[in-house]
Amino acid sequence: ELQKWQLEWQCVDENDADVQTGYFDFVFAGLGPLRIPKIPEQLKSFTGKSVHTAEWDPTIDFSGKRVAVVGSGARRAGRPDLIPVLTPKFVPGCKRIAKSEDYLEALAKPNVTVIPSAVENVEGTTIVDKLGQKNEVDILVLATGFDVGGFDSKLQRQKSK
Repeated sequence: ELQKWQLEWQCVDENDADVQTGYFDFVFAGLGPLRIPKIPEQLKSFTGKSVHTAEWDPTIDFSGKRVAVVGSGARRAGRPDLIPVLTPKFVPGCKRIAKSEDYLEALAKPNVTVIPSAVENVEGTTIVDKLGQKNEVDILVLATGFDVGGFDSKLQRQKSK
């Protein structure tokens, strides 16, 4: 018996509708699940300028703007008052570790407010957190990760005999 992966495929976008078969020692599913930005439903109604970190727009002028960054998953503390707010509740390495020389300094600036509560909803350009606190912003930066569910939805699997 052949000890290889048997793959069958069909190109549905082209005129060639024939099923092709190949035998392989190794199979890597390089399907690119980290390519579709995840935008939480409650943030879609924001009426100001918004940008996901995966689709960064270098032409956005942040000068003098009120900017909210939602979802910066890798957290560290930079000021003593932020330690309880930013200290993760998980073991180091369970989430991606953000490497930055100025992350903590940025959090400590006088024009930065760290809001530890999750976003409940958006009303126009006002972000309302789960505690009911409202913050008016001009630009919403989404650091909310990627939609990895369904990235292989067009693949059909057949159980091996």
